[in-house]
Amino acid sequence: MIRMAVIGLAVALAAFAALLAVALLTDFATVPCQDGVWDATRLRCIPT
Repeated sequence: MIRMAVIGLAVALAAFAALLAVALLTDFATVPCQDGVWDATRLRCIPT
């Protein structure tokens, strides 16, 4: 029972870390793109 709880906690922490990393990367990607919209598929800034 304790082993399942530890595994569940580890999975939850890993998922949280992955979400945090994605959020930080997307924020970082939009910083140079002040005068347009960041296109994640093309990895470039599209002027508006």
